[in-house]
Amino acid sequence: MSITQIKEMALALPVEQRVDLAQPLWSSLENHPSDITGDEAAFQDELKRRDQEMSADPSSCSSHEEVMTEARRRIGS
Repeated sequence: MSITQIKEMALALPVEQRVDLAQPLWSSLENHPSDITGDEAAFQDELKRRDQEMSADPSSCSSHEEVMTEARRRIGS
């Protein structure tokens, strides 16, 4: 069975079963950071950089409420 066939079968499942399938798959990725390659590795590097920046100067960060308020303002709702 190919990965394409597996994806098609998984996507055909009801939502609850897709969640049951997705959760252990997602968790398995957290245990293997060395398997991350390419753009994903760059993304992880960026996350680490931002985390260090926020830890060094928490006042430079926006709260969730501030981010949501700005997002709503930008989309006009």
